[in-house]
Amino acid sequence: MSPDGYTSPLRATGFATEPAALATSLVVTLLPVLFVYFGQKRNRFWTIALLILATASFMWTFSTVGLLLMLGVLGAGLFFGPKKKIILLVFTLFVGATLMVTVLFPSNQILRHAGTIAAGRANVSFTDRFYSAVGPFMEGLSSYSIVGYGLGGISTHFREVLPTQFQAEILATKWKEFPNLAILFGRVFAETGAIGFVLFLTAIYMTFRQLKFIMRNDTVAGSALTYSSIRLGLIASCLALLISVGPYHTPYVWIWMAVIDAKYVLSTQKAYRGENVRND
Repeated sequence: MSPDGYTSPLRATGFATEPAALATSLVVTLLPVLFVYFGQKRNRFWTIALLILATASFMWTFSTVGLLLMLGVLGAGLFFGPKKKIILLVFTLFVGATLMVTVLFPSNQILRHAGTIAAGRANVSFTDRFYSAVGPFMEGLSSYSIVGYGLGGISTHFREVLPTQFQAEILATKWKEFPNLAILFGRVFAETGAIGFVLFLTAIYMTFRQLKFIMRNDTVAGSALTYSSIRLGLIASCLALLISVGPYHTPYVWIWMAVIDAKYVLSTQKAYRGENVRND
């Protein structure tokens, strides 16, 4: 479905542009939904079947970024919910699937990345993502990143926003005519400047504030499970902005912000009228 995307019989890509993007979408969108269905005990057979298929698809990506994102989300789930039993179930299934895949496919991408980093050798995937996230901040005072190059400006000012010693290695992985940063966190700063970056963080902060308001005012039975799952999805989105997602238009980055904002509008309207908040 993505003509210029990465395809390989050894790694799943799905409808995404690369395996890491597929792994990210599964963690950010599908995992919180599965938590809701497990907690509500509805359609348990189909929920388990979907979980198994999703786990198989996720493992087939052999994505190091996806693995880190999954561990981060499950770790956050142990503190923020939705339910520790559900988290532990998913974690057990995830660890079991990881061990099985490692035994069956010992030369997979994850082990190769881990071996390269452990040996202290250069890893262009790690270099690209790490310096796409922090590079613009490192060069903030020696370029116009502090002001911002404008949306899409990275393509024409790519060499100005990254440390010189890493540019050639990173550019080797990019389109020559349209180089871009691999991580949205750094791209927002480089293209919108300090002011835009602060507004970006403020939007994320206000989304968490909105969710807190909704959880405090919604007393409908079962709503706590739904909202704690949504909160976990929002946390996953924030982590993805740091290690995985690069384009602005990637829809699953914004899905939970949209859901929370829409629910917040309904909640505030009913709260001001003195009504009990419902799951509309």
